[in-house]
Amino acid sequence: MTLTEAYLFLFFDSIMASLILVPNTGMVYELMLVFKNFNQTYMFIIAVCGNTIGSSINYILGKAMRSIKQKSPQYADSKKLVNLASYADSKLFWLAAFSSLTLFGVVITTAAGFLNISYRKFLLAVVIGRVVYYTVGLL
Repeated sequence: MTLTEAYLFLFFDSIMASLILVPNTGMVYELMLVFKNFNQTYMFIIAVCGNTIGSSINYILGKAMRSIKQKSPQYADSKKLVNLASYADSKLFWLAAFSSLTLFGVVITTAAGFLNISYRKFLLAVVIGRVVYYTVGLL
């Protein structure tokens, strides 16, 4: 396996690890750390980018779920949803920083999309959370 293949594998594993449909584990990143044959700066950047893309996909899925819910005939709780979204806007920013946590993180990223949280705030929090997560992993 060439270095390029290994880094591509890390990138796609990072995306998959962030999606709501699979367990949230970055197995390739951990294996690459064990073998120590890889540039840790490249690993860090690739893993953060991959996880951020995966979290963004969950955000889009959350927005799609909201759109589907609003079109359903039983949708009558719009006032509750608006109140929840306004409350969550400030709180979910900080929770999104913990999006790297197993299983819990994917729920946060999807909820951010569902509650229509600002994408810029969401993205900033996710990137900060991922940087901290992988920085601790490098220590």
